[in-house]
Amino acid sequence: IDIRMFERRNSGSETMYVLPDNACEGRQDLRDVLLPEELRDKHVRLGARAFAHCVNLRSISVPDVQDTFVLSRQLNSFDGCDALSDRIHYSADGTKALFCLEAPEHCVICDHVHAIADYAFAHSRKLSDFRWESSDDTSIYCMEPREIGISAFEGCNQLSCVFTGGKEVSLRSRAFASCRNLSLYRFGYGDIEAEDSGLTPAMLDVSGTSVFDGCEMLGFIEPGLGPDKGFLVLKDDAWRGCQFSGCRMLHILPPVICTSIPANMFADCTWLYEVRCLATSHDVIKSVLSRKRPNAKPAERVFSIGTRAFAGCNALERFKFCRLRVSLRRGWEAEVELIDDNPKQVLFEHEAFLDCIHLRRHESSFAGAMIGSDPSAFRGCPEFDGFVSE
Repeated sequence: IDIRMFERRNSGSETMYVLPDNACEGRQDLRDVLLPEELRDKHVRLGARAFAHCVNLRSISVPDVQDTFVLSRQLNSFDGCDALSDRIHYSADGTKALFCLEAPEHCVICDHVHAIADYAFAHSRKLSDFRWESSDDTSIYCMEPREIGISAFEGCNQLSCVFTGGKEVSLRSRAFASCRNLSLYRFGYGDIEAEDSGLTPAMLDVSGTSVFDGCEMLGFIEPGLGPDKGFLVLKDDAWRGCQFSGCRMLHILPPVICTSIPANMFADCTWLYEVRCLATSHDVIKSVLSRKRPNAKPAERVFSIGTRAFAGCNALERFKFCRLRVSLRRGWEAEVELIDDNPKQVLFEHEAFLDCIHLRRHESSFAGAMIGSDPSAFRGCPEFDGFVSE
């Protein structure tokens, strides 16, 4: 394809090279498309129906592809292209999965891959389960952090199960948005034996915006090594929230590491019944797990629960603050404990727990001082009438 077919467009700070809508629609002569070499390190965007009904199209590639190459597409860019290859294209050193035109039903990525590029598997029509393996060598398991890029799996409507190994996995914005059949996300394990207590808990960083937006069937986010063997991480820049908004079936969560709960974070998660929170930063927890500190206590600063953070969570019974204690046993092995605790100051924002009709005051950790809290924070929570006063 000639470089002149592409339109250069700026989107914020990013430059994209866009193949216009319907650009190659219906071309039966296309089989193996080679993109211009000038695009080997660029973001290439395929417009609506750009290759629709190219019935013989098998592959798209670019010479000397670079790590920074991104191929994004519309939902219908490949409509009627039934001959597409399920080959995954990798960076030159094999550590980054760049793109796949049509992921297979059962997709496995090996442990030497450390990153999945933006849009890499977006709108794959067949992908049902995805596994990113961990090495059975615990020293390798603990080394490289992993990242799943922006919209990497967005719109994979058949995707139901995801397993991502590794000690630390970061999910960027909309990584799994609109995966309407995704029901299970498991992280932090591979072929490692679950009873290997020497492994420290894995961390799943969900600080990206709208990571699971529209995942209506998502019921379980769980660490593979068992309860309290993994944490969700919300960094301070996750202020925009909405990571789990609308995940109506979500009811199993690992403990959450954060210094606040952003607005709309768990809104309308109608099956969610318990949230446990370590009110501190993930860096502190990492320090504790490396045995540099004996335990992690809640942060000294005000902990805020944002506007409508839990609005509509009708099954929510408990919100508990915890602290983490790590004790050594049998030499190098560690035992991790979560202990109930209270932060010193809590700020409840507008309608933070609106209509959480089953929220139980005596089972929740709200003994800390209330600082400037909104009187509407517990509207519709029978046990909390008058709990927050003006």
